[in-house]
Amino acid sequence: MQYPFILSDNPNQYDHLTAINKPGGWSPTFNLLDGVRRADVWSPVPFERRPTRHPSYRRNRGKPVDFPSLMGLGLAFSERALNVLDPLVGRSIEALPLDCVNCGQDKFFAINVLDVVDCLDEPRCIFDRASTGYILWIDRYAFRPGSLEEHHIFKVPQLIVGCVLVSPEFKRWVEESGLVGAVFREVGRDADLARN
Repeated sequence: MQYPFILSDNPNQYDHLTAINKPGGWSPTFNLLDGVRRADVWSPVPFERRPTRHPSYRRNRGKPVDFPSLMGLGLAFSERALNVLDPLVGRSIEALPLDCVNCGQDKFFAINVLDVVDCLDEPRCIFDRASTGYILWIDRYAFRPGSLEEHHIFKVPQLIVGCVLVSPEFKRWVEESGLVGAVFREVGRDADLARN
Protein backbone atom coordinates (compact mmCIF):
# COMPACT_ATOMS: atom_id res chain seq x y z
CA MET A 1 0.00 0.00 0.00
CA GLN A 2 1.23 3.47 -0.85
CA TYR A 3 0.38 6.07 1.74
CA PRO A 4 -1.06 9.48 0.95
CA PHE A 5 0.38 12.88 1.67
CA ILE A 6 -1.25 15.87 3.31
CA LEU A 7 -1.28 18.69 0.75
CA SER A 8 -0.77 22.20 2.03
CA ASP A 9 0.83 25.48 0.99
CA ASN A 10 3.62 27.72 2.22
CA PRO A 11 2.59 31.35 2.80
CA ASN A 12 6.14 32.29 3.80
CA GLN A 13 7.94 30.94 0.74
CA TYR A 14 5.67 32.35 -1.98
CA ASP A 15 3.22 35.19 -2.48
CA HIS A 16 -0.15 34.42 -0.93
CA LEU A 17 -3.77 35.43 -1.39
CA THR A 18 -5.52 37.36 1.36
CA ALA A 19 -9.28 37.77 1.44
CA ILE A 20 -10.43 41.37 1.27
CA ASN A 21 -12.25 42.29 4.46
CA LYS A 22 -15.88 41.34 4.81
CA PRO A 23 -17.99 42.05 7.90
CA GLY A 24 -18.07 38.77 9.80
CA GLY A 25 -15.12 37.39 7.82
CA TRP A 26 -14.96 34.80 5.06
CA SER A 27 -14.68 31.66 7.20
CA PRO A 28 -18.39 30.73 6.85
CA THR A 29 -18.02 30.89 3.05
CA PHE A 30 -15.01 28.58 3.05
CA ASN A 31 -16.72 26.18 5.45
CA LEU A 32 -18.89 25.39 2.42
CA LEU A 33 -15.91 23.53 0.93
CA ASP A 34 -17.17 20.35 2.50
CA GLY A 35 -17.38 17.82 -0.33
CA VAL A 36 -20.82 18.91 -1.54
CA ARG A 37 -21.04 20.67 -4.91
CA ARG A 38 -21.34 24.43 -4.34
CA ALA A 39 -21.01 26.03 -7.80
CA ASP A 40 -24.69 27.01 -7.83
CA VAL A 41 -24.33 29.07 -4.63
CA TRP A 42 -20.71 30.24 -4.99
CA SER A 43 -19.88 33.89 -5.56
CA PRO A 44 -16.24 34.64 -6.36
CA VAL A 45 -14.53 35.76 -3.17
CA PRO A 46 -12.41 38.92 -3.56
CA PHE A 47 -8.72 38.41 -2.77
CA GLU A 48 -5.55 40.33 -3.24
CA ARG A 49 -2.11 38.92 -3.86
CA ARG A 50 0.40 39.82 -1.17
CA PRO A 51 4.15 39.26 -1.38
CA THR A 52 5.98 36.95 0.94
CA ARG A 53 7.61 38.89 3.75
CA HIS A 54 9.95 36.12 4.83
CA PRO A 55 13.50 37.46 4.34
CA SER A 56 14.83 34.11 3.09
CA TYR A 57 12.35 34.02 0.20
CA ARG A 58 12.35 37.59 -1.10
CA ARG A 59 13.61 36.23 -4.43
CA ASN A 60 10.18 34.55 -4.88
CA ARG A 61 8.18 37.77 -4.64
CA GLY A 62 5.98 38.24 -7.68
CA LYS A 63 6.91 34.85 -9.15
CA PRO A 64 4.18 32.47 -10.29
CA VAL A 65 2.74 30.20 -7.63
CA ASP A 66 0.37 27.34 -8.45
CA PHE A 67 -0.77 26.53 -4.90
CA PRO A 68 -1.02 29.94 -3.24
CA SER A 69 -1.85 30.05 0.43
CA LEU A 70 -5.33 31.30 1.29
CA MET A 71 -4.05 31.96 4.81
CA GLY A 72 -5.92 29.08 6.42
CA LEU A 73 -9.19 29.39 4.50
CA GLY A 74 -8.67 26.38 2.24
CA LEU A 75 -6.83 25.05 -0.78
CA ALA A 76 -6.27 27.03 -3.98
CA PHE A 77 -5.00 26.07 -7.43
CA SER A 78 -3.77 28.35 -10.17
CA GLU A 79 -5.37 27.93 -13.59
CA ARG A 80 -2.14 26.24 -14.70
CA ALA A 81 -2.32 23.69 -11.84
CA LEU A 82 -5.97 23.05 -12.63
CA ASN A 83 -5.15 22.34 -16.30
CA VAL A 84 -2.19 20.10 -15.50
CA LEU A 85 -3.98 18.07 -12.82
CA ASP A 86 -7.43 17.87 -14.43
CA PRO A 87 -6.85 14.45 -16.08
CA LEU A 88 -5.91 13.02 -12.69
CA VAL A 89 -8.34 14.76 -10.32
CA GLY A 90 -10.94 16.58 -12.45
CA ARG A 91 -13.83 14.37 -11.31
CA SER A 92 -12.78 14.59 -7.66
CA ILE A 93 -12.80 18.38 -7.28
CA GLU A 94 -14.89 21.44 -7.92
CA ALA A 95 -12.89 24.54 -8.89
CA LEU A 96 -14.61 27.69 -7.61
CA PRO A 97 -13.29 31.01 -8.94
CA LEU A 98 -11.59 33.57 -6.74
CA ASP A 99 -11.68 37.25 -7.68
CA CYS A 100 -8.07 38.35 -7.33
CA VAL A 101 -8.07 42.13 -7.68
CA ASN A 102 -4.33 42.57 -8.31
CA CYS A 103 -3.35 39.33 -10.07
CA GLY A 104 -3.46 40.61 -13.63
CA GLN A 105 -4.08 37.69 -16.01
CA ASP A 106 -3.43 35.05 -13.32
CA LYS A 107 -6.55 33.13 -12.29
CA PHE A 108 -6.98 31.20 -9.05
CA PHE A 109 -9.63 28.83 -7.76
CA ALA A 110 -10.73 27.61 -4.36
CA ILE A 111 -10.76 23.82 -4.50
CA ASN A 112 -13.74 21.96 -3.10
CA VAL A 113 -12.64 18.32 -2.79
CA LEU A 114 -15.65 16.18 -3.66
CA ASP A 115 -14.07 12.78 -3.09
CA VAL A 116 -14.76 11.97 0.57
CA VAL A 117 -13.33 8.54 1.36
CA ASP A 118 -14.29 6.53 4.43
CA CYS A 119 -10.84 4.93 4.64
CA LEU A 120 -9.69 5.43 8.23
CA ASP A 121 -9.34 2.52 10.61
CA GLU A 122 -10.60 4.67 13.51
CA PRO A 123 -9.64 2.39 16.42
CA ARG A 124 -6.01 2.66 15.34
CA CYS A 125 -6.08 6.42 14.65
CA ILE A 126 -5.17 9.05 17.21
CA PHE A 127 -7.36 12.14 17.09
CA ASP A 128 -6.97 15.56 18.70
CA ARG A 129 -10.47 16.36 19.92
CA ALA A 130 -12.17 19.42 21.33
CA SER A 131 -13.94 19.09 24.69
CA THR A 132 -17.17 18.59 22.72
CA GLY A 133 -15.70 15.51 21.01
CA TYR A 134 -15.34 17.28 17.66
CA ILE A 135 -12.20 16.14 15.81
CA LEU A 136 -9.77 19.03 15.37
CA TRP A 137 -6.86 17.13 13.85
CA ILE A 138 -5.68 13.61 13.14
CA ASP A 139 -2.39 13.04 14.94
CA ARG A 140 -1.87 9.51 13.68
CA TYR A 141 -3.48 8.02 10.61
CA ALA A 142 -4.38 4.37 10.10
CA PHE A 143 -6.02 3.21 6.89
CA ARG A 144 -8.08 0.18 6.04
CA PRO A 145 -6.21 -1.98 3.50
CA GLY A 146 -7.26 -1.35 -0.10
CA SER A 147 -9.34 1.72 0.74
CA LEU A 148 -7.13 4.27 -1.03
CA GLU A 149 -6.84 2.78 -4.52
CA GLU A 150 -7.69 5.21 -7.33
CA HIS A 151 -8.19 8.15 -4.96
CA HIS A 152 -5.76 10.91 -5.96
CA ILE A 153 -7.19 13.83 -3.99
CA PHE A 154 -9.62 13.30 -1.16
CA LYS A 155 -10.80 14.11 2.34
CA VAL A 156 -11.94 11.88 5.15
CA PRO A 157 -15.43 12.32 6.67
CA GLN A 158 -13.94 12.72 10.16
CA LEU A 159 -12.25 15.99 9.06
CA ILE A 160 -14.43 17.16 6.19
CA VAL A 161 -13.44 20.84 6.31
CA GLY A 162 -9.88 19.97 7.23
CA CYS A 163 -6.83 18.70 5.49
CA VAL A 164 -6.65 17.41 1.93
CA LEU A 165 -4.94 14.11 1.23
CA VAL A 166 -3.31 13.26 -2.08
CA SER A 167 -1.82 10.15 -3.62
CA PRO A 168 1.87 9.60 -4.39
CA GLU A 169 0.87 9.85 -8.07
CA PHE A 170 -0.59 13.33 -7.48
CA LYS A 171 2.69 14.35 -5.85
CA ARG A 172 4.63 12.95 -8.81
CA TRP A 173 2.47 14.87 -11.32
CA VAL A 174 3.02 18.12 -9.41
CA GLU A 175 6.78 17.63 -9.23
CA GLU A 176 7.24 16.46 -12.83
CA SER A 177 5.10 19.35 -14.15
CA GLY A 178 7.12 21.96 -12.26
CA LEU A 179 4.10 23.26 -10.37
CA VAL A 180 5.13 25.57 -7.55
CA GLY A 181 3.99 26.09 -3.98
CA ALA A 182 2.71 22.67 -2.87
CA VAL A 183 3.93 21.27 0.43
CA PHE A 184 3.58 17.53 0.96
CA ARG A 185 3.69 16.00 4.43
CA GLU A 186 4.21 12.27 4.52
CA VAL A 187 1.33 10.59 6.32
CA GLY A 188 3.06 7.20 6.18
CA ARG A 189 5.75 8.27 8.60
CA ASP A 190 3.12 8.90 11.28
CA ALA A 191 0.59 6.26 10.23
CA ASP A 192 -0.08 2.99 11.99
CA LEU A 193 1.29 0.59 9.40
CA ALA A 194 1.00 -2.60 11.44
CA ARG A 195 -1.88 -4.19 9.58
CA ASN A 196 -1.78 -2.33 6.25
